[in-house]
Amino acid sequence: MSISPLSAALAQGAKYATAYAKAVNQNGNVNQKKLNAADGGSVANGRSGIVTGYAAEFMVGDRIPPSQMDAAAQQFAATPDSPAKTFAVVASRYKNAGGNYDNGKLKAILTKAGAADLANQPGVGKKDVQTLHAVYQALQQGKVQLSDIFDPSVNGGKGAVKDPAKYQNAIDAVQQGDITSSIQDGKKAQGNRGATSATPGGAPAGATAPRAAGAPTTLATPPAAAGDVADPMTQIMLLLQQLQQLLQQYMQQSGGGASLFKDSLANTGQAATATPAPAKPATSAVGGGGY
Repeated sequence: MSISPLSAALAQGAKYATAYAKAVNQNGNVNQKKLNAADGGSVANGRSGIVTGYAAEFMVGDRIPPSQMDAAAQQFAATPDSPAKTFAVVASRYKNAGGNYDNGKLKAILTKAGAADLANQPGVGKKDVQTLHAVYQALQQGKVQLSDIFDPSVNGGKGAVKDPAKYQNAIDAVQQGDITSSIQDGKKAQGNRGATSATPGGAPAGATAPRAAGAPTTLATPPAAAGDVADPMTQIMLLLQQLQQLLQQYMQQSGGGASLFKDSLANTGQAATATPAPAKPATSAVGGGGY
């Protein structure tokens, strides 16, 4: 079975997403001591778990408790590659590196695109998780395109994205299936689990090479790599998860919508509930993750 580099990376990250869920609070701040205790202190494992966990929360639209994170992260990893999935991971990478969106402008984009039903959901335009979930839904429904969120050819990409350079770094990494490296261009990472540079002033270890002048910068869904096969356990996990994904797609077509998993959480009586987050600075503090 051939899977995309992104799906394979997320399947690995799902193994460490529960560690993130145990270490994060309702405001999105990750307790590094708790994270180290949960995942052994590995920078790569820690970041992959955080990125996968963030993205799963954007899919669900709420905080996910540790007892349910493993299932949610695995479900997200098994979701077929799509613009919505790509956006969720890019947003997760960007937020983890300390980047911020203008949530009010994201809401305006949704409203202009005729997605007022999504724009008017509780928390949209104010809270990150709910706002990015609404964008995720709009992409799923084809109401907006990735270029509506970020287009570097318009005003240098500034708009809903506050740090276009960092956002482009996130895009480049995700397109290569990379959810573990630092995307700080040699600077000390502001997000959780920031890796140090390989050499002083150089690119971070595992970072992608700089883009050539004039190279395309449009965000696109990562293509599947022919013959790129994950390890046997990952293949088995993904095969089993496809059954759940088929059910989810059927429910969406039957009116279940993108909230299927969230509804299933509510049915257990353990649904995560978001609490109002305090005002955030333009950039996130170390360990803050930007939520």
